[in-house]
Amino acid sequence: MFNITVVSKLDQSVGEVIDALRNRGMLENSIVVFMSDNGAPTEGILSNQGSNYPLRGIKNSPWEGGTRGVAAIWSPLIKKSKRVSNQMMFMSDWLPTLLSAAGVNRKQLGNIDGFDLWPALVSDRISLRSEIVINIDDLSNYAAIRRGDFKYIIGRTETGSAWLGASGNSSEGTSPQYDPYKVLYSKTGIAISGIVTAKQAMKLKERKKRDIKTIYATISKTNFQEKILTTKDISEIRKEAQIKCNIKEKNKISCEPIIAPCLFNIKNDPCEMVNLAEKRPVILAVFKKILMKHKLSVIPPSNLDGDPKANPLLWNNTWTSWDEPNPLALTYTNAKEFQQYSDSATIIMSIICSLFVVGVIILFVFKCRKTNSNNEFEEFQISG
Repeated sequence: MFNITVVSKLDQSVGEVIDALRNRGMLENSIVVFMSDNGAPTEGILSNQGSNYPLRGIKNSPWEGGTRGVAAIWSPLIKKSKRVSNQMMFMSDWLPTLLSAAGVNRKQLGNIDGFDLWPALVSDRISLRSEIVINIDDLSNYAAIRRGDFKYIIGRTETGSAWLGASGNSSEGTSPQYDPYKVLYSKTGIAISGIVTAKQAMKLKERKKRDIKTIYATISKTNFQEKILTTKDISEIRKEAQIKCNIKEKNKISCEPIIAPCLFNIKNDPCEMVNLAEKRPVILAVFKKILMKHKLSVIPPSNLDGDPKANPLLWNNTWTSWDEPNPLALTYTNAKEFQQYSDSATIIMSIICSLFVVGVIILFVFKCRKTNSNNEFEEFQISG
């Protein structure tokens, strides 16, 4: 119930933002991106109710359930809208993509990892990105790379390697009914439809000004409903966006990357159920070379393991600078100094509060006396 409430309030807040952009005339030149975090932690010490099903794996794993994200993007600048894009994109691509949409030259960004995918998003062109290094972790001893439709995984990945979480099927209970009309008639839906309609009306007005004779010839070629969503559009897009893994049990090929590398065709098998390592040895060999090439340029990780001496229980339940020449000797010293400072601060604050209260009382008494004096003066004038 809590999750439903949070999502409902999120919908309302997004609606308020979109509505405000429209009222200020900014929505016509806006790009709205709504994206998810990657991978729900369905199990483990930080687990929640999130589900990556039917994808395999959870957060902090190299499987699709831990690495794949979903996003929605809307803008009047998008030429081919109302579609589901499966173009390859990495998080670092958002910076050059959005800056490109804003008119910034890619060369001004210098040597960065991201690609400008704005043409791919706007016009449904081929994505410039063909490869993603998911991770090369020498500490946990695993690596994963995606190139084209294929994905290569090797090493220790047993944590969260299963297909976990609720599926949303009716067998697990009744899911909340999805109502496309509530989407269309929400603040966001109304604001977006209004912008699209206004832009189409403006184009029609411009055509009328240019050539009244050709308006009837061109109006038939202009589909004014092309970018406005309908309930049918919403249902079809939702259906297309759903991932289904219709792999028969007899066709599944298990994978143990800690024993031998695994290879998957993510386009045909997004749920990573069919290990193609033995069937596609040439592709497997190519990935081994790609991994070796990337390892040559890997920078050693700078992350440090947790220090048990940082535990606040050792420092009077206080976060402190524990990494000193003799940190344990500072435990009670720091606590006593803190107590001294705390006592002094308490005394000073008490004096200030007392003076403030006394000042308020004096001011109140003075105001009352002044009011009484004015009343006596008025009575004297009336009686006189």
